[in-house]
Amino acid sequence: MFAPQVTATLVTSALPIVPLPLSTVQEAPSGGDWTVTA
Repeated sequence: MFAPQVTATLVTSALPIVPLPLSTVQEAPSGGDWTVTA
């Protein structure tokens, strides 16, 4: 529903709020798949 850019911005803003393990973020290629996992 939302544009990829908007979704990425929302997720990026929520990063400090949502406790995500650094290992998960590092394993994600281009920081794309990890957003779906979160």
